[in-house]
Amino acid sequence: MAAQRCKGTRKDGRPCNAPATEGGLCYFHANPDQARILGQKGGRKNRYQVTEVVVPENVAATGLGAVLDQALRELLAGRLDPRVASAVSQLVNTRRRLTETIDLERRVTQLEQKRLAQGSASADRGSPAADEAGLPPSMGKENPTTTAGGESGNAEPCLLDG
Repeated sequence: MAAQRCKGTRKDGRPCNAPATEGGLCYFHANPDQARILGQKGGRKNRYQVTEVVVPENVAATGLGAVLDQALRELLAGRLDPRVASAVSQLVNTRRRLTETIDLERRVTQLEQKRLAQGSASADRGSPAADEAGLPPSMGKENPTTTAGGESGNAEPCLLDG
């Protein structure tokens, strides 16, 4: 015995070919609202939930790691759109590089200030060469009266090696 076909018609006017239930109609012709309800349920399942990714106020490396961990959990649970997760990842990476640059600029500025402070202090005590070599101020100065052989006079100055 062949299965009975639905007595209803489709939207385009052709006969419905779905198997009929006891009333002679298919499930969707017998329950016209069900198609809409099931379609909405399916659409809601495919949507990504709005997820709030918490970004700490003081963004350090550990904070950026926590943001990525949270985004990964939300992505794997299906609550975060992969495109949003990709954007979060790119932003975290940009922030990490920016933080490194800011830190390097701060360290260079500190070193420059320290060098300037040492330079002004060495000018007060003696030559900068003596300061850099770690020599006492009197040893870093060139003495025009001492020759390479240790004799006094107006000969070539004796420069200390190293």
